[in-house]
Amino acid sequence: MISALVAGALIAVAVFALGMSRANGVLRSVCDGFFVSGGLLLGVGALKWVRNRGAFDTVSYSVSSTFRTHLPGAAGKERETIYDYRERKEKARKPSLPVIIAGAVYMLLSIIALAVYHIAE
Repeated sequence: MISALVAGALIAVAVFALGMSRANGVLRSVCDGFFVSGGLLLGVGALKWVRNRGAFDTVSYSVSSTFRTHLPGAAGKERETIYDYRERKEKARKPSLPVIIAGAVYMLLSIIALAVYHIAE
C-alpha cells in the first residue's frame, strides 16, 4: 500500500507542477493532482481486481500457447493445460485492495481540495 501511495504522490506532484505552469491557481492544481492520482489508482486497482478474478486467464493462456507452439524447440516440451495455468496464476496473484484504498484516499483528498477551492472563491 505504501508503494501505491508513493506512486500517487508522485503523480499528484507532476500534475500539480503542470497545473502551476499553466497559471492555474494553487488550490485548483492541488485538486487536479489528487483527482488524477485517485482516478489512475482506482483504475489500476479495478483492473487488478478483474485480473485476480481470472477474466484475462483464457486470453493470456491462448496467446502464450500460440507462441510456445511456434517457437523452435518447444515442440518436445509437455504442454500446460488451461487448468494448470489458471492454478499457477492464482498462486502468483497479489491483492488489489491496497491500490484501491490508495486511490480512494487520493479521491477523497481531491473532494476535500475541491470543497476548499469552491469555499475560497
